Amino acid sequence: MFQDAMYPPVNFRFQVTMEANKGEYYFSKVTGIEMKLNVTPLPEGGNNNTVYKLPGATEYTDLELHQGIVATSSTFFKWCQDTIKSDYAKPIVPEKLLIVKLLDEEGVCLVLWKFSNAFPVSLKVGDLDAQNQSVLIEELSFAYSEFEREFP
Repeated sequence: MFQDAMYPPVNFRFQVTMEANKGEYYFSKVTGIEMKLNVTPLPEGGNNNTVYKLPGATEYTDLELHQGIVATSSTFFKWCQDTIKSDYAKPIVPEKLLIVKLLDEEGVCLVLWKFSNAFPVSLKVGDLDAQNQSVLIEELSFAYSEFEREFP
């Protein structure tokens, strides 16, 4: 758990690992770690000034992993591309566990998020811009069943 001396932690040292697609994958940015409780408004009958809010299902946003362009020979890229372009002749095989770890200065895990049954749903290539001298980035979006936060 966080100690007072290291709070708040920096957010630029992180690691993404996958259970089935073994290998080293480097991402420059991770976004979309979000869960939200859907709420349904219910107006009170006969009283127009009162609206009750009823809890609904939990909703998870897509997890987005940003990286530089990877080689097409990468098994990870091939799995992502084959899943997104699937014709459903074969079932989509989700990643049982995708883990995002926040690391401290020494590389020790401070907190981690475990995403269950993740599979890629989109691949987006960043803008091609001759005026911008930055690295070309690919964005991979993953749908997942749920996530949990853990402190090692």
